[in-house]
Amino acid sequence: MPKKLFFRLSLAIVLISLIVFSPGCQNQSRTTDADLLVTSGPVGVSAEILAKAGLDFVWSANLHMGRASDIKQVFYHKAKLYVLNNRNVLWALDGRTGAIEWSRVLAESNLHCAPVQYYQDSLILLLGNTFIQINDKGHIIKKLQVNPDYPASTSAARSEDYLYLGSLNKRFYCLKIDNGIPLWQNRCNREPVGTITLTSDKVYFVTGDNWLYVSAATKRDLAWKFQAAGELPGVIVDNDQCLLPSADTALYCFDPESGKMLWKHLCGGSLFEMPVITADSIYQPVSRSSLLCLERYPDNENGSVRWTLDEGLALLAQHNNLSYVITRNQEITVMDNQLQRRKMSFYLPDVDLFARNNEDAMILLASYHGKIIALKPRDFDPNLIETKPITTPQADDADTEKSQEPNPDQEPSEELEE
Repeated sequence: MPKKLFFRLSLAIVLISLIVFSPGCQNQSRTTDADLLVTSGPVGVSAEILAKAGLDFVWSANLHMGRASDIKQVFYHKAKLYVLNNRNVLWALDGRTGAIEWSRVLAESNLHCAPVQYYQDSLILLLGNTFIQINDKGHIIKKLQVNPDYPASTSAARSEDYLYLGSLNKRFYCLKIDNGIPLWQNRCNREPVGTITLTSDKVYFVTGDNWLYVSAATKRDLAWKFQAAGELPGVIVDNDQCLLPSADTALYCFDPESGKMLWKHLCGGSLFEMPVITADSIYQPVSRSSLLCLERYPDNENGSVRWTLDEGLALLAQHNNLSYVITRNQEITVMDNQLQRRKMSFYLPDVDLFARNNEDAMILLASYHGKIIALKPRDFDPNLIETKPITTPQADDADTEKSQEPNPDQEPSEELEE
């Protein structure tokens, strides 16, 4: 065989091998020993300290992500820990054992991932302008490339037939989930921002000029609105409460149907982050200074604070009357909600990320470089987890009034009707 031909064939084989085995071409991979190393004990904290805190070590692991890869998000849903790295590769781990169940490349590494939402048993992700719905088995069951004329500026939410998102073009869209054609759109004075929430018949979103808008889900019809005096990171609706944190220092609570203000608590600092809600408590971070635990259903119009933790960052988990909190100096703090005081704190190194768990009592912590630790309260059995999150269920179109399909030749209406 001529040398030139041999050289060309060898080069072609090498190139094909690089393409076939590159991470970007692998949609879903199986677990290998190189992916995960599960160890038998935690690193950086003694068993005596954990026992004093009433905690048990469950598992720890080192997730091998490859060169120049760091974890950028962790979140916990229905007994699974999801890990998303800076290359938009998503891993799903069994929250009870730490075993990898699947991994998948979602999108190019340079695309921003909006806050994750849930629909039925699936994750809802918006990476750039690509909408992805992935189920708990790792299968992408819906993928939609949103029109580039609608550059996304919010999280996404979906119902059976429609997709909802805000855009940098100062419009909020209800799109047909099959083809991305607008059913209706609302033109705003400023772009929609932050976290949106969808219920069975309404969609809730906020804008950059501090307005909260509540519209019918399947037609252009304003139910109610409210303007705060400061920036809004988003809105969350859970059962009979609509919670709106604001940089004007207030946490507002409305009746989600009528818009009547139920109570308002002045938190003493700007609210730039969304609260975490459990059945009886609201955990609200305050302007990089503290964490407030408020009663979910106070008996007054000013809200009721159970406790304030200076340097508190976020809730890790709640179990019975105890709250497990992470602080800004990497301490795990155990708070007694009944006695309204701190029980104890201990330092845990290499904690950069954590899951805000309001579904059960598992505590999931991670470092940027792939180390993951799972703890639990001593009297909590993870094998008895009820996978029913205490969060707003996404819309069930069985209870949603169907609207008339839009005329493709007609420009959708742009302003909400009040």
